[in-house]
Amino acid sequence: MEDFSPLKPHQFSLTQTERSRRKRKAIVRASEGFFLLLAVILPLAILDAIELSLQDWISAIAVCSMVWGSMFIIVVTKVDRFLAFFDPHFLVVPALGAVTLISYFAYLMPDLRILVLGGWFTVLLFGGGLMTFRQSLVLSFAMGIGYMLAVYAIAQTGYPINLAAEVGQVIPFWVFWGYSGRVTERMRLKRLENRMLREQLSQYAFTDSLTGLFNRRAFEHEFERRKGVLKTNEHLGILLFDIDHFKRVNDTKGHEAGDDLLKEFASILSRAFGNDACLARLGGDEFAAIITIDSLVELEQALEDIFYANRRAIGGLFTHSCGAVFTSNKYSTSRVLRVADTSLYEAKSRGRDCFVAKDLDKVSAALATAPKVDPSLADLDQLR
Repeated sequence: MEDFSPLKPHQFSLTQTERSRRKRKAIVRASEGFFLLLAVILPLAILDAIELSLQDWISAIAVCSMVWGSMFIIVVTKVDRFLAFFDPHFLVVPALGAVTLISYFAYLMPDLRILVLGGWFTVLLFGGGLMTFRQSLVLSFAMGIGYMLAVYAIAQTGYPINLAAEVGQVIPFWVFWGYSGRVTERMRLKRLENRMLREQLSQYAFTDSLTGLFNRRAFEHEFERRKGVLKTNEHLGILLFDIDHFKRVNDTKGHEAGDDLLKEFASILSRAFGNDACLARLGGDEFAAIITIDSLVELEQALEDIFYANRRAIGGLFTHSCGAVFTSNKYSTSRVLRVADTSLYEAKSRGRDCFVAKDLDKVSAALATAPKVDPSLADLDQLR
C-alpha cells in the first residue's frame, strides 16, 4: 500500500527533482565563465601576447572540463545529498573546484595572474544568497592560500616574481573578500526572509485560518495527488461532515461561539482520524476527509467508530451528519464531491446524527441503467 501521509503546506515548494535540475543548471553556468576566459585568452596566446603555449591551453581546457564534469556527475548521481550536512546547497564543493582552477590558471598564465585572481569575486557573487559569511571567509582564505602556492610554483620555474610583493597584494584581496562576504550574508538573510514569507503565503493559501486544517483548494489538490498514485485495486474514502443546526448556534450564541464550535469539531476529527487522513474545512460548518480504505463495509465500520468516538468526546452538546463515498481513481474530483454531497443531504433527511455511505461504482452503474428522464420534468440536481 502506498504511503498516503497528508500533504503539508510547505510541500508545495520545490521538489528534489527540481532542486537537482537547478543545481545542474548552476554548474553549467559556473563552468561557462571559466571556458569563456579560456576562449578570450586563446587569441592572445596565438599572437604571443602572453606566455601560454597551445599545449598548456589545451591542458587548461582538460582540467576545467574534468573539474566541472565531476561536479555535474556528483549532482546527477545524487552524491551531493551525502554532503548536505555541511553543504546543503552544494556550493562549497564547487567553490573549492573554482579555487583549484583559478590557482591553476594563475600558474599557467603568470602575466594575467592578478586578473585571474579577481575572478574569485565572481565566485562569491555566484553563491550570494546561499553562502554563509563563515563559508565565504573559509573559502576566500583557501583561495588566498591557493594563489600563493601558485605564485611560489611560478617562482620555481624561474619567472621573475617578487614573493613578498605578491603576498602583500593578497592581503588587500582578503580584506575585500571579507567585506564581500558581509554583503553576500545580507543577501542570504534577505533570501531566507523572503522564503519564510513565501511559506507563510503558502500556508495562508492552502490552510483554513480558523481551524488549521486544509482549505478546499488544498483538499482538492490532495485528492488529485492521491488519485494519481492509486493502483488499480486500491480505493479512497471521501467523507463530508456537517454540524447539525450550526446556524442556530450562530444565531443564538453568537459567531464567537460558532467559531469555538468549529475549532472543537476540527480538533475532534483530528483526534479521531490521526495522521493517516487528509482533513479539511471546505467552508462554513462543512468538513471533509480523505482516507485509504479497502471496501465499502470497511468504510462504514470506520464511520461507526468515528461517530461513536465523536459522541463520547462531544458529550451530547451537538451532533453532526456525514456523507461518504467509496471510490477508485477513475472519477473526477467534482463527480466524487457531488455524490458525497448528495449522501450528506440524504443523511440529514433521515433525521441527522447519522451517515450515508455509497459505492461510486454502484451509483454510476445504477445511473447508467436508469430510464431516461425529461430534464424539464425533473430536478436536474437529482440526476447527478
